[in-house]
Amino acid sequence: MMIDLRPLLHRALGYESTLCCRPYDLCTALIAREAGCVVTTADGRPLEAPLDTCTNLHFAAYANSELAAKVQPILDQLLDEHGLFP
Repeated sequence: MMIDLRPLLHRALGYESTLCCRPYDLCTALIAREAGCVVTTADGRPLEAPLDTCTNLHFAAYANSELAAKVQPILDQLLDEHGLFP
């Protein structure tokens, strides 16, 4: 499991332009999905982004759907509690 919340945390702190995951960093998401991994935004939505070099991405990647089903509700609750939902 890998969860990158940097863009959400940076925005909450007032930093809009920061070094975060970019679309090209997730170029292997399709391969991961084909292998059975679940790759979404941190709040569980489909991962969609323009193919550029400046969009900050938040994401959650899970080894399988069972792990995603267990962790995503907890992550959603934490994002909501801390006002970090995008």
